[in-house]
Amino acid sequence: MTDTLKNKPKAEKHDFLGSSVEFTPNPNPNARKKWVVNLNRNWMKLKGIYHENREVKRTKSFDTKNECHAYLKHLEREYRNTDLSISTDDKRDFINAREALNEAGHSSLSVADAIKKWLKHQPIISEQTVQEAWDEFMEHKITVDQIDPVTVRSLKNNAYNSLIPFLDLPLTDFEQPECGGKLMAYIEKNWSNKTTRNHHFVKTSEFFNWCITCQPPKLIKNPLATRRKIGKVKRKQPTIATVEQTERILEVARSTDEELGMLAFWVITLFVGCRPESEVKRMTWDDISIEDENDSFLMVAEESKTGYRRIEITPQVREWLMICNRKKPIFPANSRYAKDRRAILYSAGVLKEEMTTAEKKEWQDFQRHTCASSMWRSGEFKWEDIINQLGHSDSTSHNYYKSQKLSKADAKRFWQIRPSTVSEKIVKIA
Repeated sequence: MTDTLKNKPKAEKHDFLGSSVEFTPNPNPNARKKWVVNLNRNWMKLKGIYHENREVKRTKSFDTKNECHAYLKHLEREYRNTDLSISTDDKRDFINAREALNEAGHSSLSVADAIKKWLKHQPIISEQTVQEAWDEFMEHKITVDQIDPVTVRSLKNNAYNSLIPFLDLPLTDFEQPECGGKLMAYIEKNWSNKTTRNHHFVKTSEFFNWCITCQPPKLIKNPLATRRKIGKVKRKQPTIATVEQTERILEVARSTDEELGMLAFWVITLFVGCRPESEVKRMTWDDISIEDENDSFLMVAEESKTGYRRIEITPQVREWLMICNRKKPIFPANSRYAKDRRAILYSAGVLKEEMTTAEKKEWQDFQRHTCASSMWRSGEFKWEDIINQLGHSDSTSHNYYKSQKLSKADAKRFWQIRPSTVSEKIVKIA
């Protein structure tokens, strides 16, 4: 019994911050941690200082005396290096940052230097989410750039759909390569068609580029700038209408012009080649001059909204426009356009119920394609007139239309379709 008492550990006193603290044996003989550090009144000096992400208390238990000494050294270092005038939350942030750096293997890097390096590569800090930035982007495009509904729909169908998985993230997450890589992978996975995928990349890049150029900037780089470029997509030959189909369409449009008022729309898209929603939709009867048969023309608003281009009206087009119902707008109301257009194409036998959705979709822009192909193949139009009338680039016109499988005879017949050659029998719209 005497030997046991002799070997029993005794309490030790140690200097700490100008006074003493005690290492005492744990009074519980079954406790795993054998030593207790008691900071005594020094504890009051350490308010707001943390150890292992926990605020320092009066006592703390350890397995060995070496751990007790290490604990005191840590507290002394933190006491001397921590500004106790800052808030408790700021102290916790500093300690969390220091421990995160240590765990990542950067124990020699100070918190201040780490922040400076991070700011160098990500100087813009914002709490705005991708959704909030998108709403601001669309408001700017609609109210300032005054884009038309077709462009609004294109941005939503492409860019917005690409961003759906990321809408709740902070926008500045896209400053990091990982987030940009996930976006690129998402687009490539979900849109296998090369043309569609390219549209998603281009429209989504338009959003990010706006985030860079707006004031103040929201981003410093476009996360899609380094995307893998898609090889040149081989464009499918466009669908065009035959002479007979064109005549039937005009026959139906003419017979229903009092009711639907779409004859002018079909004449301008088929024989002038104007784009339906981006050009004809903006057109009014004031843009058409047909009073003087020797000086008839129409003015087409450029897609870029920088002005108009003048297109001379041929005698064929003038004859058709002279019999159109001018009480109706050239382009029908949005609520009726798609329905009335389909009704005429069904009645003319161009669209059929047994067609698949993909087959029907091929007839979306056939008027412009028919006009352009017939101009090139007929040999009756000058190169400059074709380029001006269609508003195309030279390469697009040559590559896309000049090689169309259309005979020269049929192309010439197309330009002979006049009101006098199309019957006026009444056609019932289903």
